[in-house]
Amino acid sequence: MYLYLIVGFGILFLLYSLFLANKFISLIRKKELKKYWSIIFYFILFFLISYIFYLNFLLETKMNHLFSLLINLILLFGSLFVMIILKINIWLITHLNKEHKELREAHKEVKESHETLSKEHKKLLNAKLELEESNEKLNETLEDFYTLRLSLESKTDLKKLKKENKDMKKRIDGFKK
Repeated sequence: MYLYLIVGFGILFLLYSLFLANKFISLIRKKELKKYWSIIFYFILFFLISYIFYLNFLLETKMNHLFSLLINLILLFGSLFVMIILKINIWLITHLNKEHKELREAHKEVKESHETLSKEHKKLLNAKLELEESNEKLNETLEDFYTLRLSLESKTDLKKLKKENKDMKKRIDGFKK
C-alpha cells in the first residue's frame, strides 16, 4: 500500500510541477527562453504520464518488494526535485523582475534629477555672466566717479560737474534695471 502512496505523491508533485512550469513560462519575457522552458514543461508532462503508467504496472504485477521500494523512492525524490527547482526559479524570476522594475524607476528618477541639475547649472552660469558684466560696469562707473572727484578737487567747473553728475546718474540708473 505504501508503495502506491509513494508513487501517488510523486504524481501529485509532478502535477504541481506542471502548474509551476506553466507559471514560470508566463513570467519569462524572452521568446527564446520560453521555448526552452516549454520543452522542460513537456518533459515534466512525459514524466507524469510515465509515473501513471508505472503506477498501473505496479498495480497489475507483483515485483520484488525491496526493488519496488527503491524505484518508488527514486521516482518520488525525482518529482520532488523537479518541484523544488521550479519553485526556486519562480521565486528568482519574480525577485529579479521586481528589482529590475525598481532599478528602472531609480534610473528614471536619477535621469530627471540630472536634467533638473543641468537646467539649474545653466541658470547659474547665465547669472554668473550677468553678475560679471554688472561688476565690470560698476567698476567703470566707480573709476569715472573717482576721476571726477579728483578733477573736482583740482578745478571746480560747475557746468562740467553737473554734466558728469547726470552721466553718472544715468549709468547708476542703468544698474537698477
